[in-house]
Amino acid sequence: MKKFLISLFTSATLTLSSLNGESVKDVKAIYWEIKRGNSRAILFGTIHSKDIRTERLFLKIKPLVEKSGGLYGELAVDGDISQEIIRRGLFKGGLKLSRVLPKESYSKLKTYLQKIAPEVNILTLDKFKVWFVMLYLESLRDGVEKRPSLDVQLYNYAKNLGKEVGGVEDITEQIDIFDKLTLDEQIEILDINLDNYLKYPDIDREIKSYYFLGEYKKLLNIFNRFNQNQDNKLMDRLLYQRNIKMADRIDK
Repeated sequence: MKKFLISLFTSATLTLSSLNGESVKDVKAIYWEIKRGNSRAILFGTIHSKDIRTERLFLKIKPLVEKSGGLYGELAVDGDISQEIIRRGLFKGGLKLSRVLPKESYSKLKTYLQKIAPEVNILTLDKFKVWFVMLYLESLRDGVEKRPSLDVQLYNYAKNLGKEVGGVEDITEQIDIFDKLTLDEQIEILDINLDNYLKYPDIDREIKSYYFLGEYKKLLNIFNRFNQNQDNKLMDRLLYQRNIKMADRIDK
């Protein structure tokens, strides 16, 4: 019998129940145990962050990796996937960000960039699609630390132990989630995100605090607050249908 550790980004796992959080100093692990007969899996809610607290949480999760038959992440992180994201994120046909974004959206983006990364000239983003800019903002908000994110640490540790590793999705599927959105849908999401970030400048600190304390219900409240203005059909495609697909793959 093999026991697998499945490491997924927190927002993709919050709809599950039966939290089992155990402390390591000031951090807790958010994970769920799934059983069927003699089969067992641990569904772990990771975080795409380079926060120093990920190192302490990594120590908490290491024993689960060591006892497991393998680890499957949201995405297999072998090699550098950033080049494929950049390639798909480039506009074609002479389009530019400054031309496709409404003036109000472009102004909000410029204001937010000046707040979090004043060294970044907005014109350097002109050749990139709206969804790519959203992902780029996420990376800027996480800081410039060279430390690998928690999901990468766990994946590499399992691989170095000779465990079976892989991804529930592949990079093409992940990019398609955003690249197949219409331009209007991409702009809608960007606008809502910018409005939230400008209204709640400390939201990253709050999210990380709740995550490392294992306060998954408070994380869910933030998620619902941030997405209350999102179109329900859009959210269904971006999150819920994607979760169903990943759950089906885990089940197999």
